Amino acid sequence: MVELIIQQYTPENIVDVCTVKELKFLKRIVENNYKEVDGHSMPFEKMALYRKYLLFENEIPDELKESVTEALKLEDFNQKEKQDEPFLCLIGFIRSCGTIDPMVVQRQAQKYGLDLRHLQTNPLFNF
Repeated sequence: MVELIIQQYTPENIVDVCTVKELKFLKRIVENNYKEVDGHSMPFEKMALYRKYLLFENEIPDELKESVTEALKLEDFNQKEKQDEPFLCLIGFIRSCGTIDPMVVQRQAQKYGLDLRHLQTNPLFNF
């Protein structure tokens, strides 16, 4: 099973499933020789990276170091931040509601200029 997870984490997929803050946290770790840095300033990002299996026992797993490094070279943080903002707003809205009707999600998505079909295929939203 671990091998399947590793195969899924291409540099492009890492960029797709991470927020800009998570990518910036990964960048700090890479710059610290792949060891975890002080996560007190970014506790939510740190926890999200653990849930995404990009951090394990306070460091990036050896099998993913190359993919993470390549992902950080690919990404323009400013562009990704603008691209992800509507998704993150919608995710925050859904989380704040707890249980929510899909029609409400669709209406709220339309307010952010998103269509339901695009939501269903967006890796960050689905992760």
